Amino acid sequence: MVAVADDQGNYDLAVVDGDTIYVFAPEGGDFDVSFFYVGPGDGDYALESLTETGERIFAYQGPGGGSYLIGRPLPLPESHSLVTMVARLGDAEQPRLRAEVNFSRRDLNQLSGLDDDDNAGTAWVLSGDTGEGELAPGGRSLGRFALQGRHEARDGRFRAFLLRKDLFTYDRWGLAGRAQRENFLEERDLETQLAGRWQAGAKGRRLGLRGEWGRLEHGQALTASRWAAVSSWQLGGGEGESRWEEATSRDRVDPLDVTRRRQRHQGSWRVLGVQPSAFYEDDSWRDAAVVGAAAGGARLRQWGGGLRSLPGQTWRWQGTWSRGLADSLRGAAWEEERDTRTTRLEVATPAVAGVRLTADGTLRKIVRRGGQEQTTRLAKMDLSGNWPGAGSDWTLGYRLDNSRTEVLDRQIVYVGELQGDYNELGDFVGRNQGDYNIAMVGTDSLVATTAVEADLVWRQDFGFLGRESIWGGWSTSTHILASGRSRTAEVGRLLRLDPVALFEDEEAVFGRVNFQQEVNLLRHLRWLDLRLRFDYDKTRDRQYATHPEDRWRRSYQGVATWAATQRSNLRLRTVHTNDNRQAAKAVFVTNRSFAAVTGQYEAEWAFRPTPGNRLAIAGEAIRRRDAVSLVKQREWAVRPSARVRLDRRWSLQAEMRWAEVTSEGPAGLKPFFFPVPGRNQEISARLAWDPTDNLTVSAVYFGRRWGESRWQHDVRMESTARF
Repeated sequence: MVAVADDQGNYDLAVVDGDTIYVFAPEGGDFDVSFFYVGPGDGDYALESLTETGERIFAYQGPGGGSYLIGRPLPLPESHSLVTMVARLGDAEQPRLRAEVNFSRRDLNQLSGLDDDDNAGTAWVLSGDTGEGELAPGGRSLGRFALQGRHEARDGRFRAFLLRKDLFTYDRWGLAGRAQRENFLEERDLETQLAGRWQAGAKGRRLGLRGEWGRLEHGQALTASRWAAVSSWQLGGGEGESRWEEATSRDRVDPLDVTRRRQRHQGSWRVLGVQPSAFYEDDSWRDAAVVGAAAGGARLRQWGGGLRSLPGQTWRWQGTWSRGLADSLRGAAWEEERDTRTTRLEVATPAVAGVRLTADGTLRKIVRRGGQEQTTRLAKMDLSGNWPGAGSDWTLGYRLDNSRTEVLDRQIVYVGELQGDYNELGDFVGRNQGDYNIAMVGTDSLVATTAVEADLVWRQDFGFLGRESIWGGWSTSTHILASGRSRTAEVGRLLRLDPVALFEDEEAVFGRVNFQQEVNLLRHLRWLDLRLRFDYDKTRDRQYATHPEDRWRRSYQGVATWAATQRSNLRLRTVHTNDNRQAAKAVFVTNRSFAAVTGQYEAEWAFRPTPGNRLAIAGEAIRRRDAVSLVKQREWAVRPSARVRLDRRWSLQAEMRWAEVTSEGPAGLKPFFFPVPGRNQEISARLAWDPTDNLTVSAVYFGRRWGESRWQHDVRMESTARF
């Protein structure tokens, strides 16, 4: 709680029944009051409602009558450290033996010695690989083989900076559902894996076998085991592969009796100039411990075939057909949930006069038990050309989606105390401040829509006018996009991309037109470069009935660069943008209407004393105004930057930006992308080390301070590998 002057606060002081309380003042109060969540029945204030700008309004409920108190809790000082030691034996890229030990220490409250006995944790990994060897008893080769083994152990107190295993890792054990439980990924985990492979023969006449076995112990009572076998073959014009997997999981405390089975078989054969193929897949999961009305298992069976041209032919084509049946295990019998049938055709022509055509179409039908049939038709065509003599290359694409799909419904789902962003009424109350979240789920209603999209990308230079002439140094790049999705029955107009059909107010779900044009001038002059860009975008968005909106944006940009000397240059840049959005009246600031005009002018002087080093300083002048909120802003900024090559392997980059923003108009009603009034500061630095030509390790820092807020700091380590 802070006393402020000139009614710049949000609450006023009042006395009710002898209690001094704070009451929300919509026109401005004498106090700036902060509230924090303490839990139901432990606070004196309750969240009453939200303003149009998204500000939360709290009302006094008496001692123990609410969930909030006045104040701002300080975050507890926390420390997290990790030590990793690795030992390798053998080749650096494929070691024969590798051992890794990790020690972590995480103290959630350094001010207290309580519960410090669970701060330290360990994790270790031991893996081995025999490498590929020859199996040749008596001097006769019987193929090549390899064996691998791995054991990984992590105690329940170990905490890494990043998750080593996620939900998908446990899916192959049949534990995808159990892994979604809170804190599951942080529990004790021991896993052992063994794998081997054998292969005999060569290309055209080959046989291979692979096998896997694993065991898992998780938490205090959960155990699982799995195995997998894979066979592959190639004989003359035929080839195929088969895979079998099975996993079982048990829990001695919490009822769990899961069996997961998966198999997939596929094969193809080259005959009479074509290559037919077929596949079959069965994926099932069941839990014998499930009782009651809940489904005790799920199964997906898919099969199909195809016919394609042989590799290397000038004309490439492929046709495929598949069917999928999805079932649920309820009681003691499987019940059909979904029947899917998909047909697809793909064609690609050879290049003729530099022009190539690729096209494909898909027809999918889905039948649900007791529901209506869903139909989806997809088509795509891409026409591309490359004409070096004319200095031109282009791509023209056209896509069609005609589907009858289910309507999504908005549902409120309880996720736990302070685990959600919404209250029981569906009102947004802040990140992790509510007990509910919003989920979009399918309904029994179907809606037929048609979507169409066309885009043109065209690059053109004018070298044919003379490479040394002023005109020959120009180049242009054009991108045109038109797309729309509509419920209209007059599909013909939509397929022709009629603007009336794209932006029709009643039937249009989504419509957009975008045009981008870039021009690069004076390329023949080494000391002067001029680039122009125009961007136009218009969108009608009706994807969410609760928040329809129309967007319109137009932007002009010009950049001129003058190379004053071989080591220095001056760059001038100007950007003028009109950005508009008309939206339904919304609670959140980020969803409100605006009509903003921004003009930005920038000048930068750069100096390169030696190769790899650069010093620069830039100045910016920006004007903004919004016709909806009547907010006007002026911003002046200076931005020095430096890039220093310390030696062959080390480099340092740093940039600072100081800006002064003045604002006129109603407080708290500016568009969300307008900066905070006052003095805004940003600092960034990056120290990079290149131990090899393909690896970079860097330490990055970013800090900022907006207006009267405190500094925010972000420090992280990054590594980048290039292959």
